[in-house]
Amino acid sequence: MNIEIIEKKIEEIKAEMKRIELWQEDNLPKAFLHSKEAFCADTMSLAQWLQFVFIPTVQDKLETNSHWPERSEVGVYATQQYLFFHPTEGNSEALETQGSPDLKESKLISLLNEFDALFNEKNKFITPNQDYYKTIRIPIHAVESIKKYKEAFYELSKNLGHEPNLLNWPLCYF
Repeated sequence: MNIEIIEKKIEEIKAEMKRIELWQEDNLPKAFLHSKEAFCADTMSLAQWLQFVFIPTVQDKLETNSHWPERSEVGVYATQQYLFFHPTEGNSEALETQGSPDLKESKLISLLNEFDALFNEKNKFITPNQDYYKTIRIPIHAVESIKKYKEAFYELSKNLGHEPNLLNWPLCYF
């Protein structure tokens, strides 16, 4: 296994997190690690999870030559979190009409997707190439729908004081 490529990708991810100011200098309280959800979504942000769980775990696997997972879905989760589920005032216009992300996190998302592409279904390390992972083009009508959803999500978050979810919605019978 060529661990140098994994090490390089992790360093690129760390550098990008620092560049876009997602890297925290202070450690998190240990209680944040006691999570019941994937990616510690109930106790920390994606950036915190990347810094305090994902990167140290990968570095530990590199040092101990541990077993690698069959696949990685970190890029998929980052795409969901930054493009669809967590709009902020700064990136409410995240998707342009051409369908390309215009976020400060867009390069981080790309790096995480590149990390995912390093692993295939048989748990063998592969070298990524241009044909292995491709940019996904989103049709304009879908971009407009996503934009409307994000704006409504942001407004509800602002008005409610927390992120809206289906569990908080009243039951309606049609």
